Amino acid sequence: MILHYLDLLGGQGTVKDIRECSGIARAGNIMYDNFYGWFENVSRGIYRVTDIGRKALDEYDETVSSLIK
Repeated sequence: MILHYLDLLGGQGTVKDIRECSGIARAGNIMYDNFYGWFENVSRGIYRVTDIGRKALDEYDETVSSLIK
């Protein structure tokens, strides 16, 4: 879900923006841990989607769409 909202922000955004858009309080921790390699820390508190994240967006598009509805 965080990946989806970061993509909606143009592929890059602040932790605060992602928290507000997604409603996920731990968004910063999740992006910092970056378990799947989907996020890249651009500068303090700013993340962007990686190439791996772009592929995941395509691969899981149906799943994410169904969760958003």
